[in-house]
Amino acid sequence: MALLGTAKKPVQPEALLQGELPPLPAPAEGDTEDKYLQLAAAVFNYRQCGALPLQVENLHNMEAPPEEKAYCSSMQQAILHEILDTETPALLELWLKACWKSNVLVQPGLQPTLLDIAAKQNRLQKIISICCGKRGAWLGSFNSNWQFATTTDGDDLWTTGTPDQRKKLLRLTLKQDGPTAREMLRSTWPQENAATRVEFLKILADFVAPEDETWLKGLLQDKSSKVKSEAWALLKKLPQSFITLQYKAILQAALQKDAKGVINFNTSTLQQLNEQIFASSIEKLSATRGTSDEQFILYQLMQHTPPAWLEESLQLSATELLDLFKKETQLKRFIPALADATANFKDTYWALAFYEQVDDLFIGLAPLLPPDLQDKYLVTHLLKHPDAVLQHASMRPKEWSYGLALALLKYTAQAPFRFNKGFYNGIIHLVPDAIVSDLPLLIPPDQYSRHNWYSLSDHLYRLLTLKTQLKLAFPNL
Repeated sequence: MALLGTAKKPVQPEALLQGELPPLPAPAEGDTEDKYLQLAAAVFNYRQCGALPLQVENLHNMEAPPEEKAYCSSMQQAILHEILDTETPALLELWLKACWKSNVLVQPGLQPTLLDIAAKQNRLQKIISICCGKRGAWLGSFNSNWQFATTTDGDDLWTTGTPDQRKKLLRLTLKQDGPTAREMLRSTWPQENAATRVEFLKILADFVAPEDETWLKGLLQDKSSKVKSEAWALLKKLPQSFITLQYKAILQAALQKDAKGVINFNTSTLQQLNEQIFASSIEKLSATRGTSDEQFILYQLMQHTPPAWLEESLQLSATELLDLFKKETQLKRFIPALADATANFKDTYWALAFYEQVDDLFIGLAPLLPPDLQDKYLVTHLLKHPDAVLQHASMRPKEWSYGLALALLKYTAQAPFRFNKGFYNGIIHLVPDAIVSDLPLLIPPDQYSRHNWYSLSDHLYRLLTLKTQLKLAFPNL
């Protein structure tokens, strides 16, 4: 098959290399395409051997500035080398955090390797920059892919940084200094395009506060429907926002109690709803068989109203209300909506009531429970809802308890094809290293799965051993 461009004037071998180097071998006999491929292969090998030096004009800063921090110990560096060999990002991040907390730096030999990793994994850029110190920033001046390692003033980064850098800076500043972050956000808001505005609002969602309401109401006039939709989503997170209070009033008007004490909702009160309610992303039509449009509207309103409104209206506790909703057929359909509201408004009182009264799993409630009950909640529902439980457990910020880890690994060990090395690489930072002694107890019963588990078990043993060594090397981890 002919190659595009090979019919043009052939490239002269001497033009491809610089300096006093052995001449390129002359291509053997063959057609134009064969000679072209032979020449390309020869040039590739020359360059792999360093025949072409780095081409940088006006070199400066030929020496790295002296470090103020000490380098990590040889033992700590050896563990880092071993972790890099396993290609396990979770363990690498654990090592980097230990390095940062110990106020030491990566030794120079592995800094280029880490900077290459950071160039591909944005979330590690900040911590790798810190752990590489001044030398890392110096190295970044010679490689555009490592420019993140060069320190930049926060104000400059907000106005001139890449989209990813600006999003990281906004999230970090919201965590550390909310008023400054909000001032920073609003200062450039008129210049931002719709896509950037949406991304910034999604970040603000984790930090939205009552003082944001006035500004968010103004965004409801934005030309972009996506920006307006995000603004509504944030307003609905505020328990006392104007839209949340409207939802509450509608629900209280629809709630009724007959002479026999039976609780139900009067859907006729929904006929004259303000159009603003539907503008706030409340859908009018139900897509679920057996659920009327009015019931669907009530369901959505209930999802975005703090559940305490029911206690106020009926003078019953959360436990009594859930028991009532379970018994009444017309109310039972709204239990998931109450669970969503409990999660949306982070109501720990209602979360505990759900744990005690409702047998179904509502994974969004797990973080609101005390740690011991969280683990019990997940283990109880593991066999019936394994995907939801494993996904939630994998997102936890802290290491699993021994009991939870044992239950989860017992389950995953039974399916070694599904839960492979990649899975364990991703969750190893959450697995307590003490569980290494129980790995022989996790062997699957069938021989076919058992053979594959042995290989996975060896890999898991290596990772857990490395984790133990890491903790010994960094006592303050």
